[in-house]
Amino acid sequence: MELDLIRAVQSIHTPFLDAFFEGITIFGEELFMVPLLAIIYWTMNKKFGETLAYTVFTSLLLNNTLKEMFSFERPIGEEGIRTLRPETATGKSFPSGHSQNGAATGGAFMIEYKKKWLTLLLGILIFLIGLSRIYLG
Repeated sequence: MELDLIRAVQSIHTPFLDAFFEGITIFGEELFMVPLLAIIYWTMNKKFGETLAYTVFTSLLLNNTLKEMFSFERPIGEEGIRTLRPETATGKSFPSGHSQNGAATGGAFMIEYKKKWLTLLLGILIFLIGLSRIYLG
């Protein structure tokens, strides 16, 4: 079933969407999160920086635990599945670390700043990060 969902999402692939989703998925990577944490902590708000760090690191720990519990293999190499950015797809596939990182970070920002426009923007970004992981295979 999940492979059919991936194939359906990937059926609309274009060079533009490839580049778009490769860019979106970066927002869920640790290489984006760690500098973001440092910038917030050292230049903006130490208390929120600490809260964000605890949130992200707790999320990473929970994600790794859940990956081991569910132990779903990645769809890389499956018939009809395109895989872009395979270097970011390590370990098990579910739950998505990128998606969970985005949701944990975005959720912390939503709670901290309580702005409707920010909640909407981050909600869309969180959705797109999850969709990017499916699109990228």
